[in-house]
Amino acid sequence: MRLQSSKIERNSGVVLVIVLIIIIIMSIIGASIFSISMSQSRSSRSQVDQIVAEQLAKGAFWSAYNQNINANNPNFTSAPLCASPCVSSGGGCSCNLNGRTFSYQVSPSVSPYNASVEINY
Repeated sequence: MRLQSSKIERNSGVVLVIVLIIIIIMSIIGASIFSISMSQSRSSRSQVDQIVAEQLAKGAFWSAYNQNINANNPNFTSAPLCASPCVSSGGGCSCNLNGRTFSYQVSPSVSPYNASVEINY
Protein backbone atom coordinates (compact mmCIF):
# COMPACT_ATOMS: atom_id res chain seq x y z
CA MET A 1 0.00 0.00 0.00
CA ARG A 2 2.74 2.39 0.85
CA LEU A 3 4.39 2.05 -2.57
CA GLN A 4 1.17 2.85 -4.42
CA SER A 5 0.46 5.91 -2.23
CA SER A 6 3.83 7.50 -2.96
CA LYS A 7 3.35 6.93 -6.71
CA ILE A 8 0.04 8.86 -6.67
CA GLU A 9 1.63 11.75 -4.77
CA ARG A 10 4.42 12.06 -7.33
CA ASN A 11 1.93 12.20 -10.28
CA SER A 12 -0.54 14.59 -8.66
CA GLY A 13 1.57 17.63 -9.60
CA VAL A 14 1.67 16.57 -13.23
CA VAL A 15 -2.11 16.14 -13.33
CA LEU A 16 -2.59 19.60 -11.81
CA VAL A 17 -0.32 21.19 -14.41
CA ILE A 18 -2.14 19.41 -17.26
CA VAL A 19 -5.54 20.52 -15.92
CA LEU A 20 -4.33 24.11 -15.61
CA ILE A 21 -2.97 24.09 -19.17
CA ILE A 22 -6.29 22.73 -20.48
CA ILE A 23 -8.23 25.41 -18.57
CA ILE A 24 -5.99 28.18 -19.96
CA ILE A 25 -6.33 26.87 -23.52
CA MET A 26 -10.13 26.59 -23.22
CA SER A 27 -10.29 30.16 -21.82
CA ILE A 28 -8.30 31.50 -24.77
CA ILE A 29 -10.53 29.64 -27.24
CA GLY A 30 -13.68 30.94 -25.52
CA ALA A 31 -12.42 34.53 -25.54
CA SER A 32 -11.51 34.36 -29.23
CA ILE A 33 -14.94 32.94 -30.15
CA PHE A 34 -16.62 35.73 -28.17
CA SER A 35 -14.46 38.35 -29.90
CA ILE A 36 -15.28 37.01 -33.36
CA SER A 37 -18.98 36.96 -32.50
CA MET A 38 -18.94 40.59 -31.38
CA SER A 39 -17.02 41.65 -34.48
CA GLN A 40 -19.54 39.97 -36.78
CA SER A 41 -22.40 41.58 -34.87
CA ARG A 42 -20.90 45.05 -35.35
CA SER A 43 -20.21 44.54 -39.05
CA SER A 44 -23.70 43.19 -39.72
CA ARG A 45 -25.21 46.20 -37.92
CA SER A 46 -23.22 48.58 -40.12
CA GLN A 47 -24.35 46.71 -43.24
CA VAL A 48 -27.99 47.00 -42.16
CA ASP A 49 -27.53 50.73 -41.51
CA GLN A 50 -25.96 51.16 -44.95
CA ILE A 51 -28.88 49.39 -46.65
CA VAL A 52 -31.43 51.48 -44.73
CA ALA A 53 -29.58 54.69 -45.62
CA GLU A 54 -29.45 53.71 -49.29
CA GLN A 55 -33.18 52.98 -49.39
CA LEU A 56 -33.98 56.27 -47.60
CA ALA A 57 -31.81 58.15 -50.11
CA LYS A 58 -33.60 56.54 -53.06
CA GLY A 59 -37.00 57.27 -51.54
CA ALA A 60 -36.08 60.87 -50.73
CA PHE A 61 -34.74 61.49 -54.22
CA TRP A 62 -37.79 60.09 -55.98
CA SER A 63 -40.15 61.84 -53.57
CA ALA A 64 -38.45 65.17 -54.27
CA TYR A 65 -38.31 64.44 -57.99
CA ASN A 66 -42.02 63.61 -58.11
CA GLN A 67 -42.95 66.64 -56.03
CA ASN A 68 -40.91 69.03 -58.17
CA ILE A 69 -41.80 67.53 -61.54
CA ASN A 70 -45.50 67.78 -60.70
CA ALA A 71 -44.98 71.42 -59.70
CA ASN A 72 -43.16 71.99 -63.02
CA ASN A 73 -40.05 72.98 -61.07
CA PRO A 74 -36.90 71.33 -62.49
CA ASN A 75 -34.52 72.84 -59.92
CA PHE A 76 -35.67 71.00 -56.77
CA THR A 77 -36.20 74.21 -54.82
CA SER A 78 -39.06 72.88 -52.70
CA ALA A 79 -38.20 70.61 -49.79
CA PRO A 80 -39.24 66.97 -50.06
CA LEU A 81 -42.20 65.70 -48.12
CA CYS A 82 -41.24 63.56 -45.16
CA ALA A 83 -42.99 60.20 -45.20
CA SER A 84 -43.98 58.48 -41.97
CA PRO A 85 -42.11 57.71 -39.64
CA CYS A 86 -39.88 60.62 -40.68
CA VAL A 87 -40.44 64.18 -39.45
CA SER A 88 -39.27 67.52 -40.86
CA SER A 89 -36.20 68.98 -39.22
CA GLY A 90 -33.95 71.81 -40.36
CA GLY A 91 -34.79 71.74 -44.06
CA GLY A 92 -34.59 67.96 -44.23
CA CYS A 93 -36.14 64.94 -42.64
CA SER A 94 -35.24 62.87 -39.62
CA CYS A 95 -36.28 59.24 -39.03
CA ASN A 96 -35.83 56.97 -36.04
CA LEU A 97 -35.54 53.44 -37.42
CA ASN A 98 -34.49 50.41 -35.34
CA GLY A 99 -33.12 52.62 -32.58
CA ARG A 100 -30.90 54.59 -34.98
CA THR A 101 -31.61 58.16 -36.13
CA PHE A 102 -31.24 58.79 -39.85
CA SER A 103 -31.45 62.33 -41.18
CA TYR A 104 -31.48 63.30 -44.81
CA GLN A 105 -31.58 66.41 -46.93
CA VAL A 106 -32.17 66.80 -50.66
CA SER A 107 -30.05 69.53 -52.25
CA PRO A 108 -30.53 70.90 -55.77
CA SER A 109 -27.74 70.50 -58.26
CA VAL A 110 -26.67 72.72 -61.15
CA SER A 111 -28.46 70.85 -63.93
CA PRO A 112 -32.27 70.58 -64.09
CA TYR A 113 -33.99 67.50 -62.68
CA ASN A 114 -30.90 66.56 -60.70
CA ALA A 115 -30.38 66.58 -56.96
CA SER A 116 -28.12 65.12 -54.34
CA VAL A 117 -29.31 63.37 -51.20
CA GLU A 118 -27.17 63.44 -48.06
CA ILE A 119 -27.86 60.87 -45.34
CA ASN A 120 -26.38 61.02 -41.84
CA TYR A 121 -26.68 58.28 -39.24
